[in-house]
Amino acid sequence: MSYRQYYPIVAGVLWGTAYPSLQVLLGPFTPAEVVLFRVVLGTLFLGGVLAVIYGREPFIVERAHLLPLTVLGWTSVALFYLLQTVAVQHSTPVNVSFIISTYPIFVSVVAPLLLATRLRLADGIGLTLALTGVYVIVGNGRIIDLFSSPTFVGDLLALAGSLSFMSYLLLTRYWNGRFDLDYLSVTFFAHFLSIPPLVVFFLTSEEFVRPTPSLSSVLVLCYLAIVVTGGGLLLLNAGLEQATAPVAALRLLVIPLVSTLLSVALLDEVLTVPKMLGGAAIGVGIVLQSVLTDG
Repeated sequence: MSYRQYYPIVAGVLWGTAYPSLQVLLGPFTPAEVVLFRVVLGTLFLGGVLAVIYGREPFIVERAHLLPLTVLGWTSVALFYLLQTVAVQHSTPVNVSFIISTYPIFVSVVAPLLLATRLRLADGIGLTLALTGVYVIVGNGRIIDLFSSPTFVGDLLALAGSLSFMSYLLLTRYWNGRFDLDYLSVTFFAHFLSIPPLVVFFLTSEEFVRPTPSLSSVLVLCYLAIVVTGGGLLLLNAGLEQATAPVAALRLLVIPLVSTLLSVALLDEVLTVPKMLGGAAIGVGIVLQSVLTDG
């Protein structure tokens, strides 16, 4: 058994630290700045890893691959970050967090059609338990009022963001099997090509750096870009070489669990019974899927 199939869980743990990091950053930086700098610094990190492993050769892309990689970068990287950022401005953090977390459902539906991946009973059981846990932990035991009049536009944008992340998971695996590029190279080029639309968004947002951000906030931004974004993508892509897209998507649902625990520990949020029950359901769903599959 290869332990690389469990790397998406580690990637999810890293990405779960993004929420408290963003809470720190959205004081000294604007959302547009955080998105742009996160992708630019993360891309530089991925490019550095590529250069160390392969030298200069992987930075050359065949012309036939340029359009698909650009589509991946614009629709599955840039669009996801933009939708995630704008959706919160038109909805609530609770709604956006849960709706974006529904991407494993779409992955499980589309993967058999696009990748000829068979969805196993263990995957369905684990996904049902984990998503139930996400609903409980995000809503803190209350009914989440989705797609109502005040949040309808923002909720639709969050749903589009969920579909965008689904496309990243599926298209990365789909095109990796058809290009002479490994996952790391596909990820690097997708993020590199996503920078132009993010620059346009930044310039048109009329949001620019506030005077003299503190050293600590700059260090948190570097952590978010390099460790969370770059390191998380490396782990996810390595895991996708061993795990199917639906399984990887399920294991990434550890993100809201980690975010909740860190918010309790660092941001003085209250650890309620629903959060504990939701976290337990997420953990049981992920572990049960692994046990039933490996068993």
